Amino acid sequence: MGKVSEKPELQGRETLAPLPGRQWWQQDSVTLVRLASVVGLIAAVFLYLAWRATPPTVLGTSSCDTRPSWLEPGRTPAPSSVHTIEQAYNCILDTYPATLDNRRLLQYAMAGLVGYLVQQHQDQHNAVLPALTGNRQTDWQAFQKTYTTMTAHLSLNQQSLVGAAITEMVNGLHDNHAHYIPFSNLNTGGSASQPNTQMGLGIVLSFDPDQLADAAPPLYILGVDPGSPAEQAGLRPGDIIVTINGLSPFISQKPVSEIINQLSDSKPVQLQIQHPGAADTKNVRLIAAAYPALPLASKRLLPGNILYVRLTRFKTGVADQIRRAVQEAGAAQLKGLILDLRGNGGGDVEEQRRVISMFVHNQIIASFVDKQGQRTDQRTNDSLPLFHIRLVALIDRGCASACDATATDIHDLHLGRLVGERTAGAVSGPSTDLFLDDGGVIGLPVAFMQGPAGEIVDGIGVPPDDEVHPTPQALAAGHDPVLEKALQDL
Repeated sequence: MGKVSEKPELQGRETLAPLPGRQWWQQDSVTLVRLASVVGLIAAVFLYLAWRATPPTVLGTSSCDTRPSWLEPGRTPAPSSVHTIEQAYNCILDTYPATLDNRRLLQYAMAGLVGYLVQQHQDQHNAVLPALTGNRQTDWQAFQKTYTTMTAHLSLNQQSLVGAAITEMVNGLHDNHAHYIPFSNLNTGGSASQPNTQMGLGIVLSFDPDQLADAAPPLYILGVDPGSPAEQAGLRPGDIIVTINGLSPFISQKPVSEIINQLSDSKPVQLQIQHPGAADTKNVRLIAAAYPALPLASKRLLPGNILYVRLTRFKTGVADQIRRAVQEAGAAQLKGLILDLRGNGGGDVEEQRRVISMFVHNQIIASFVDKQGQRTDQRTNDSLPLFHIRLVALIDRGCASACDATATDIHDLHLGRLVGERTAGAVSGPSTDLFLDDGGVIGLPVAFMQGPAGEIVDGIGVPPDDEVHPTPQALAAGHDPVLEKALQDL
């Protein structure tokens, strides 16, 4: 390697002797370049082997976003694929405000895939969950390899297969503010999209279909929406639903969700109805249709100068409607205010804050804890005028989300009395919609909610001060036991 002969004897060529003090690298620059290349190659090999030994955990890789790229001009959603499942996987791990085990997510995803394959009579012997290590990236690569192998020779609806996997991942969170909507279910159009209308049968059941765990027979009608198919068919509060499409909604005193949920389908439904006190039953066929939407707020003045206001949702403008109703009734002369929150499924967090701020100032009304454990307190809006009125709120198992939060504030801050039944306890926290490459949407909470006293309400609900359960007999007779108790309290 660059060795110089002591006695050069090459014919026809002059050989130069080394100069005094000249170093070896000055003698052969080509050799130096070769040596550097070899060293660099060896270093690169070692770096590659180190990377293969410990794959990095990449946060947000192929994750979903709040603004989908396919909304840009000239872009359309991509076909559903294993990449879509990867997006959902990363999206949930990056966004959900609690530490999750990535292995559980992949277990749920595989359960969704297998369930769909079995349903389609195309079960595969290699449709099994691979061994998982707890490393997010490595486990995904193992799952992806299994997915590719098990679907290589199948002719399936990819959107449905992918959707089954994502649905089970989201359902596995057991979070009432987490949901997944495939692109095919978005913007389906129809009568429900018409302004100031809603779609359905117009029946308010004696228990919320999402709260079946504590449901007990009989299943009866708590209310009927004006102008709805149910009202047009002559159904009334208190009517007992004996069968749905010929099947009992209860088996061995236990509710059957598959039967009860048929009342929420768009398909025609056949009901066997019994009016309290009647010996005979009647059959009624209902078809979901569009009918006038219930007003966000409705009011009436009750005997004894008590204002009754019913809120169906917490949407923009509700607080102003309550304020106008109180002012028109004469706030100084009112003996009390009854807020009917029964069946209120929630709505806008800021509007809920405005409603509570009419009854209390300078208070924390909720706290939100994000993924990093950062706590953000939500305080009352003290710029709003304050009412000094005795307050009673009517609640039930249909009072959810922002309605749960309102009941929590009334309870913790001692703003009034709660009458009726425990609320739904469906108040995980504020959520956001995140988009997948195939056009699907995942909704996830970005923080967990706590009440003013620091308690968790989600999954538990808020208990009433006075527990009152309406009965079919009372409703059929035109009575509202919950409202009657509230009037007694005032």
